[in-house]
Amino acid sequence: MKNYTFTGFGLKIQDKPCDVANLEFDPGEETYISGVLEIELGELIDNDREKFLDLLEERLISEGHLSNVDFRIVGCSNENTLLIRVSGEVTVL
Repeated sequence: MKNYTFTGFGLKIQDKPCDVANLEFDPGEETYISGVLEIELGELIDNDREKFLDLLEERLISEGHLSNVDFRIVGCSNENTLLIRVSGEVTVL
């Protein structure tokens, strides 16, 4: 299993999707990625669960599919913006 983390312990915020073309994929091996994203509170409220997971996927990776998604609120940058650590298994289509 490969794990890629694009955040430091100090909650470095990922400002653009990770370019999955730069990741190494081995056949038959799971590849996981994680990052901390800024999500406006309105984006959470305005979407159902599936649309919210799609939003997290689009913000975390540039292409492919994210499965086994886990997310946790780890802080806030202002009163309307949540910091969410997102992780999941990357599958390149």
